[in-house]
Amino acid sequence: MIHKKTFIVGLLTSLGVCSYAFSQTKSKAVIGTELSSSRKKIDSLDKLLIAVLGSR
Repeated sequence: MIHKKTFIVGLLTSLGVCSYAFSQTKSKAVIGTELSSSRKKIDSLDKLLIAVLGSR
């Protein structure tokens, strides 16, 4: 019984560590590209919001 609990805890810990390691794999270039596209979307929405509020 104790061995099963130890195995389950070890397995869950291993899965958590692996998922954390794999989530850190993006390079700075990929992150920069994603941020750039997001900033463009935000800028276009800002311009639209300013236009709509300015017309009122």
